[in-house]
Amino acid sequence: MAELALQRSKRPEILSLAERIRTSQNREALRTAPDFDRAFLEQMIAHHHKGVMMASHAQWGTVHPELRELEAAMVRVQSEEIEQMARWYQQWYGTGGSG
Repeated sequence: MAELALQRSKRPEILSLAERIRTSQNREALRTAPDFDRAFLEQMIAHHHKGVMMASHAQWGTVHPELRELEAAMVRVQSEEIEQMARWYQQWYGTGGSG
């Protein structure tokens, strides 16, 4: 929800709160992780999946060609990064990772 608020809210109060929530949650999750690399990959794969989903949805309502190109590029790049992270996760941990 905090990620969505950071992207959609127009109110500075909500943006500030969402940023604090995101920072706090991320810091807590990774700080206590017994295997930082594994936790990082798990969280980034899930985060990128959400980004791909949101950019894909945005393409449906976009009428400006420049925005469509940007959204398509975001989907392509983040999808490639998901594939790379998933390969690493498979190599290092023997499973597919989260997301």
